[in-house]
Amino acid sequence: MEALAKAYEMVAFHPMAQEIYLACFFLLGFILFRTEAMQKILGGGAQGKTLDSGRVACTAQELQGLLSERRYEQVLDCWPMLKNFTPESLSAVVTALLALDRPNDVGLFMAKAAVNLPHLRPSFHKTIEAIVAPACQVPRQRVLIALQDVFAQASDSLDSHAKVALLSGFAKMNDEKYVVEALAECRNLVSSQVLAGVATAFLTAKNLPMALHYLEKVLGMTGGSGSEDIIVQLACAGTENAIAEQAGSDEATSRSITSDLLDVLERFGFQHVDSLCEILVSVTRQGRCNAAMAKRLEGLLRAALAKGDALPLHAYSSLVRVYSTSTGKAKNIFDEMVWFYPKPPESLLPSLLSACLSPVNCGLADHIYSWARDHQLCDVELFSALIKVLTVGKQPQLICTKLEQALHDGLSLNLGASLQGLLVRVAVQSGRLDLARRAFAEGSHEASSYALLIKALSQSGHSDEAMELLTSMRKAHPDGTLDTAVGNALLHACVSAGKEQEACEVFQHMRGCKSVDQVSYNIFMKLNVGGSGSSKEVHALLQEMQQHGFHENTSSYNSILNGAIAKGDFDKAWQTLEEMEQKGVAIDAYTVSIMFKGYKSHRQAINHTIFNRSLSLISKHCIKLDDVLADVILEVCGTLRDIACLNNVLATLKKHGWNIQRLRSPSTAAALIKAYSSTNQISKARQLWDEVAQTRAFEPSRAMYGQMIDALVGSRGFDEALKLFEQMKMMHSGRFDCQSFAIAYATIIKGYAQQKDCAKALNVYSEMKANRVTVGIVVLNTLLDACCRVGDVGRASKIFDDIKQHGLQPDLISYSTLIKGYCVKCELEEALQLFGEMRRRGIKPDAIVFNSLLDGCARKEMPSLCEQVVNDMVEAGVKPSNHSASILIKLYGRIQDLDAAFRVLDEMPEKYGFRPNPAVYTTLMSSCTWNGRLDLAMNLRLRMREEGQQADEKTYSTLLRGTLKAGSCESMVALMREALDEEAVVGRYLLEEDMIQNCLQMAKRRKCWESQGLDELVGKLTAAGYRVSSSRSNNRR
Repeated sequence: MEALAKAYEMVAFHPMAQEIYLACFFLLGFILFRTEAMQKILGGGAQGKTLDSGRVACTAQELQGLLSERRYEQVLDCWPMLKNFTPESLSAVVTALLALDRPNDVGLFMAKAAVNLPHLRPSFHKTIEAIVAPACQVPRQRVLIALQDVFAQASDSLDSHAKVALLSGFAKMNDEKYVVEALAECRNLVSSQVLAGVATAFLTAKNLPMALHYLEKVLGMTGGSGSEDIIVQLACAGTENAIAEQAGSDEATSRSITSDLLDVLERFGFQHVDSLCEILVSVTRQGRCNAAMAKRLEGLLRAALAKGDALPLHAYSSLVRVYSTSTGKAKNIFDEMVWFYPKPPESLLPSLLSACLSPVNCGLADHIYSWARDHQLCDVELFSALIKVLTVGKQPQLICTKLEQALHDGLSLNLGASLQGLLVRVAVQSGRLDLARRAFAEGSHEASSYALLIKALSQSGHSDEAMELLTSMRKAHPDGTLDTAVGNALLHACVSAGKEQEACEVFQHMRGCKSVDQVSYNIFMKLNVGGSGSSKEVHALLQEMQQHGFHENTSSYNSILNGAIAKGDFDKAWQTLEEMEQKGVAIDAYTVSIMFKGYKSHRQAINHTIFNRSLSLISKHCIKLDDVLADVILEVCGTLRDIACLNNVLATLKKHGWNIQRLRSPSTAAALIKAYSSTNQISKARQLWDEVAQTRAFEPSRAMYGQMIDALVGSRGFDEALKLFEQMKMMHSGRFDCQSFAIAYATIIKGYAQQKDCAKALNVYSEMKANRVTVGIVVLNTLLDACCRVGDVGRASKIFDDIKQHGLQPDLISYSTLIKGYCVKCELEEALQLFGEMRRRGIKPDAIVFNSLLDGCARKEMPSLCEQVVNDMVEAGVKPSNHSASILIKLYGRIQDLDAAFRVLDEMPEKYGFRPNPAVYTTLMSSCTWNGRLDLAMNLRLRMREEGQQADEKTYSTLLRGTLKAGSCESMVALMREALDEEAVVGRYLLEEDMIQNCLQMAKRRKCWESQGLDELVGKLTAAGYRVSSSRSNNRR
């Protein structure tokens, strides 16, 4: 102790010595307390610095658990305390850095890991792969910054595998500059395999020019062999890109990439037959292979084969399809094909005929069919395909001739109802009733088949023949019975044709068979509803009804009222009401509900005045309100989307004994929710729902659930709607076979369709069928739209087939949706077949259908067929519009016929009475720049201004893209200055920031920055609110 006291005194005299002693004791204590033994003594490691779980150390599995729970900060805290540092843990930490928006720390972290944890260096390639494809949702720019940081700070720590992974990552992120720098860093590792990986990565990033660039390098290193998969994928990607909408985008690149690829293949003498065939089949199937491209591919194929050898069968098939517009060339290819393959597969010939769906291809179709007939290979499928081609080509006489040949040859024509109807109609229109009967004899003899032929004859003005067939039908059914549904179909055909006598005969026959129902009377009354309510015909019909047990009462007049409403004759409906008032016939709640239901079905006929007039019937006739009437009034009120009108309805209903405060009907609550939703009062709908749930006055019905779900989906509350839907299924389990569940399912499917989540929409559809929920046409049309939105026309076609399996018939929306889907995917043959079927069913096409067909023909670059579509459009009473003009202009631009494109602008608007809008001008500008005529595009800008049209953002983007392509700095700067001046007038942005940046980059490359006064322009752009870089250098970020 004395020695210690002396030492203390010495330390007190010497401060320096005191500091040395303190430092020594600190180091000794630090080492001692860091030992595992001391930590156990102090609490077994349980009381030291801990994570949330209370442990000092952390396992790799626990770290992965934190990552999956998105606890990214704790992932970083856990890293220093890991027991074992694994590659997976390293990737987890990198992912957490990305998720926390710290991409600039990734490179330094990996560099330190390489020094402190050298055993992890061989797995750095996995870490880089985790950066490129992180386990959580990370913005693309953040991933790119992280890769650049790794390259800058950890490049020396990467082995060959990691460097190749980093190179591939830059390519997948479409960073061309860093790919070049990374290749320079690892030039000793560059091989054909590495470059092939780079090409594949750029292909994944959809940078087709760069993919082709590195593919060319690969072929140069391998002498033109290898990389077959990349070549095929690049060709397919190029054609798929060309199919997509190109208005104002990278149209020039996507259109030329396949041709550039063929240039490369020709230069290296590429001779892989299977790959060339696959390219040919792909571009042909997608409708992007013209005759010139087909000729080049054919040349490559023939060069790869020995002289005189046959091409693969599917190559011949594709060439016939491509050359179909050149009948002579297509015939030669077909003849060569059947010379080498005299027994082609059964499905090949019908598919070739289906590819000939164009008015100019009737000769080729006839040639193929004639060869098959000579070789006894004809069947009903081939015959059907031929008839469809001849129908498109408007060859009724040739159709009759081929039908006669088929019947003469004894071909077993087990015709379906659709084709049978077509043949019957064509034969009748050609004056060949005998042939029509023979065609009818080849099909089914069900009552529906009789109705089809009778209807076709009626529509063709051959009512006598129709009645003759009715007589034949009676003979075919000796018992004299006539099914109600078939009888009503016959009655409808006669009434639609205005054949009163024939309608009376059918009606009398139905009465004799005791198959008359209320629908029969409603149809028959349509003959007289259009006239005066007191006409002799109406009185005679009422007397006849009395004679057969129908008394002139409210129900009788309600039937007449229904007939008038069904025809949309609301004047007659009001006359009927006035007659009821004059004769003292009671107007009841059902009468009023008929009026409101009529306006519900004919929404274009309702307005505030008419609605108030209908609503006044309640007070005028002291109508006792019931839930049905209240429901339909609220539904019609919702169509007006007027809050004041809804409040007036609620006041009227309250005056006559209905009060929202004493709401006891789930159906009325459902109608009120719908009314609130239609007037954008979703908060009141939620309030009503909550009140019903709290008061428990009644259990929410399925209809209430359906309307509330629809209201939520329509107001961007889809997640809430999904929860309510699950609650609905739980509350009403086992009761799926009702309309409300059908509506609810349809609404959920619509919600997924709006989100373009086709897979989940189809899952809901499968659940519907599993639960045996009634599938309506609205559901199926929504599914069609969902599939077509994502380009899955194969699935859409199956949904279309499901329509008939559910006992429904496709409507205009069904046909329109699928036709548009086929046209977008360039499957024009299927679109035209569907269009023909639609017209045969008597469904009148609208502007959407015609414009979809027009777009489909334009995509396949078939101007003659486009002109035919326009003519058919006009004949059908549908006027071409701005959309039609834009499609034609885009077509002529693609085929380099600018004169025709300008004729569309000059002639079509004046001819069809519409004013060209900015979209039309912009499309024509795009066509001009695509064809290298920037001058014409710039002149269009002036013409547009003279005609009072304001250029928009898309217009300027199109023109600026043209200046970039032409390399015209002067025009580019002039356009940007002009756009800035226009913005001050219109008060909105007219330029895209990405486009501005591209233009400035071109100015740097062209070294025209100072000459064009770009510093001043950049200042103006910045002042206008654009975020642009004013630097004239290309420094790395």
